[in-house]
Amino acid sequence: MDNQVTAIGLAEPESRELAPVAPAGSLLNFVAQAVENPNIDVAKLEALLRMQREIVADDAKSQFNRDFITMQERLPRIKKNGVLEYPVDKNKPDGPKRKIANFAKWEDMDEAIRPIYLAHGFSLAFNTAPRAGDGGGLLVTAILRHRAGHSTETTIPIPLDTSGGKNNIQGYGSALSYGKRYAATAALNIITEGEDDDGKLGGTKFVTTEQAAEIDVLLRETGSDAGKFLQLFEAADVRNLTAEQYAPARNMLLSKKAKRGEG
Repeated sequence: MDNQVTAIGLAEPESRELAPVAPAGSLLNFVAQAVENPNIDVAKLEALLRMQREIVADDAKSQFNRDFITMQERLPRIKKNGVLEYPVDKNKPDGPKRKIANFAKWEDMDEAIRPIYLAHGFSLAFNTAPRAGDGGGLLVTAILRHRAGHSTETTIPIPLDTSGGKNNIQGYGSALSYGKRYAATAALNIITEGEDDDGKLGGTKFVTTEQAAEIDVLLRETGSDAGKFLQLFEAADVRNLTAEQYAPARNMLLSKKAKRGEG
């Protein structure tokens, strides 16, 4: 395609004074020579530059997709070695705890996937931003870059984790680790063994983003203990509530909200 573009440029009568253009992939060389010609058609030059950028971008995306598919064949399933626990008594965070679910720890995931994505020309980085709305939290974005120049971004909204008696600093760290796990999982299509015993997958439908946000708001409005609430529904996070659990969870919180209003 580069050869065709270059040939078209050279076929124009106005370009006869230009020095010969180098072979394939030489559009930039042609442009470099063209700018020295006072008679160059600027609009045509800009069109050629746009075309060159599109060609480079398409090629980078093709290389990304090719290497991503190859990498997928080597990515392992990650074991869920982490254990999510909440205190039985929220006023005694160091007291007896109840297991809620198993999860794949970020350090285990990173150790397993880093050598593989690097070998295929990828890098993985994370950005964070404040999460808008009630309760705050984080937006964690996984940025998957390829050596050819193409990249993708996957953003996961994470509420501040104050379960188990965590302070704000601990809650931030927990939310960041949680966000990395889920953003990387989505970006690389990682499978964890026992997927998703913390969310009961296996074809089960989950609450929507809007429904999870509504539950979050109701938890705050009613002053409910999120840890005990999640223990009741055996979920690691509000977003892990199943679609069937949404109605009873919502009704429970609305009933509590109504009673608080009567008081």
